[in-house]
Amino acid sequence: MKKLFAVLLFALASLAHAQATVPPAAATFQVNLSWTGPASCTTAAPCTYTVYRAPAGGTYALLGTTAAQTTTYSDLTTTPGSAYTYIVETVYEGVNSAPSNPVAVTVPAVPNAPTVIIITIAP
Repeated sequence: MKKLFAVLLFALASLAHAQATVPPAAATFQVNLSWTGPASCTTAAPCTYTVYRAPAGGTYALLGTTAAQTTTYSDLTTTPGSAYTYIVETVYEGVNSAPSNPVAVTVPAVPNAPTVIIITIAP
């Protein structure tokens, strides 16, 4: 029985130590955008798209450009708990269209990290 207790005590101590020293993983969120391109964009006359983002109440800034004929974009640079508005412009032969309708999103906030529990066993 003493040997089993010692093994159990070691296992609990190791688990408590691991929980105390392993930092929590950073939460990441992405916003996935998709849209329908104009009918004039074809493989014979390809279009690219520029994606712009504005923080709540802020100014739009270029976020990225898609490859030809790609009508999706993933924003991997969001901040948890932040609100953004996105617009997209079609680019054909170097000329940008008028912007799309704006789309507003709010990235979920990250929950608080759990409290580390340390287990001690008195003899």
